[in-house]
Amino acid sequence: MINMTSEDIKLIDKFEKIMDDGYYVASDDVTRAYNRILSANVPPTNCGSCIRRRINELVNEKNKFKERIKAETAKTDKIPKKRKKNAKEK
Repeated sequence: MINMTSEDIKLIDKFEKIMDDGYYVASDDVTRAYNRILSANVPPTNCGSCIRRRINELVNEKNKFKERIKAETAKTDKIPKKRKKNAKEK
């Protein structure tokens, strides 16, 4: 199970925006983030499609992480809270 910080999410969003705008993201930056977030050990590459694939994998993992957090939050919101007893019930 992957855990991400808000900084990781911002970085992935930045990579995605750069890529969607038609520019290249620095290979070293992508590889460093990829290895840290996914606990991988891949070498840097100058292959454009390889960098794009790594960014897409990071985006997919970010989306899964957000869905998991959303589901966990919804689950905890459904736990009934203890009701306070009023004076008549004591």
